[in-house]
Order: sequence, then C-alpha cells, then structure tokens
Amino acid sequence: MMPERMDLAGANQHQLPANGFDVHSRNFYFTFNAILVALLVPLIAFVQLMYQNKTHTPFKTHPSFMIISVVSLAIAIVTSVAVLYIDSQIRIIFRTVAHFAAVASPLSLLFVLFIRADKYYWIGYSLLCAVFAVVVVSNVFAYIKLRGKKDDGPHQMA
Repeated sequence: MMPERMDLAGANQHQLPANGFDVHSRNFYFTFNAILVALLVPLIAFVQLMYQNKTHTPFKTHPSFMIISVVSLAIAIVTSVAVLYIDSQIRIIFRTVAHFAAVASPLSLLFVLFIRADKYYWIGYSLLCAVFAVVVVSNVFAYIKLRGKKDDGPHQMA
C-alpha cells in the first residue's frame, strides 16, 4: 500500500499544464496585477492632490513620465494576462515586458511626485533604464535556469 502512494505522489505531483502554469502561478499573476493596481491608486490620488487648484497639470509638467505611466499600466495588465495563455517560448519576452511595465508605471508616478521637471529629469530616465536592465538580466537568468532544468529531465540516463 505504501509504495503505491509514493508512486502516485511522485508521478503526478509536479506535472504542469501544457502552458507551464499551475494554479499557484496563475494566482501569483492575478495577485501581481492586484498589487499593481493597489500601488497605483494611492499614487494617482497623491498626484491629484499635488496638482489640485493649480493651472498646470502633470501632463504638462511631466508629460513623458505620465505617458510612460499610463502606457506601462496598460501593457502590464495585457501582457501579464497573455503570459498565462501563451504556450511557446515567446512567453519569456511577454513576462519580461510585463515585469518591466509593472515596475515602470508606479515608478513614473513617483517621478512625477518627487522629481522636478526642469532640472532632474535625467534621474528618472536613468532609473528607468536601470530597472529595465535588471528586469531583462533577471529574466534571462531565469530562462537559462529553466532551460537547464528541461535538459536534466527524465529522458537522460545516468
């Protein structure tokens, strides 16, 4: 009786669906989007408070950061949902784009709040480039690690 349980548990316990996502990964991506929205709502409220009763808007004082924030939010949501349904190796590209966009959107709003538009714009662009580099490098390492695990599968004989 005991060996049957071990065989059943060992054989089917970690099999993933065709697209590589189990229930926990799907829950992670839905939580990821919920956290993204939860971060953006207070940041948008702070931006509204900062520009309340003023003649200019954040789209006039920080146009590029506002556009980056709005476009990144849309890209983050679309690509993070698309990652769940893509079965090919292009998923790593979608995942990288989703991660970068999810960080770039609230970060751009923080730049609107804390970076002066006339002098220190380069700090925001530099930080966005650094975040992009970190996300790309971390996803490349994850992809290499994933490829290594696929090569060490049960098809190889010792």
